[in-house]
Amino acid sequence: QQSEEVKVPAFQVFKNHPKQLITIILARAAENAWFYIASTFTLAYTTTQLGIPRQDILFATICGAAVILFMTPLCGHLSDKVGQRNMFMFGLCVLALYSYPFFSMLNTKDPVLVWTAIVLAIGVVFPIMYAPQAQLFARQFPAEIRYSGISISVQLAGVLGGGLAPMIATKLLSIGQGNPYLIMFYIGSMAVVAIISTSFMPRDWSYKKDETYYKKANLNLKTKID
Repeated sequence: QQSEEVKVPAFQVFKNHPKQLITIILARAAENAWFYIASTFTLAYTTTQLGIPRQDILFATICGAAVILFMTPLCGHLSDKVGQRNMFMFGLCVLALYSYPFFSMLNTKDPVLVWTAIVLAIGVVFPIMYAPQAQLFARQFPAEIRYSGISISVQLAGVLGGGLAPMIATKLLSIGQGNPYLIMFYIGSMAVVAIISTSFMPRDWSYKKDETYYKKANLNLKTKID
């Protein structure tokens, strides 16, 4: 895809593409918040609140990170089949549903269930949302401002989602007097907002039509040249 030179692309992102900027920020905030809750907040919650040995949680976190190495390319491959938008929204639905059993398994203090909960949270739920992001978000901006658009939206989502999530979760846990039900509601609410935001992104089939058009155009051009 060819692009025209833009002198201040970041300014053009805010001026001409606020909708795309906001949709990506809201869509990614849930995924980013979930990763830091599952990896950072969970470590503090399980060790201080539940009294689970720190090394057990760190081992489960490392195992979850190892699973990501396999799940990310797998989910990326599946997203090429079913569509990046569909895959991302499916991951958000899984996130909304998994927040309750995640904390329920942690609260059992059973080593196997705790390990399973963390590995699934980091190694399975997270990459379902993470894998299709690059292609999905890249489509939201024209080529001439794509890099700036993705960079600004993704970084802002990281601050609003991941940066604040552990602090918000800690505060909600305090309000709930040690019961994580408010954190479950927080995660579920963010997932719902992300699903609604993603629904405003163009459907995957619209891009496939464009790709088919460009392939035919390039083929015809090549035939004429030959």
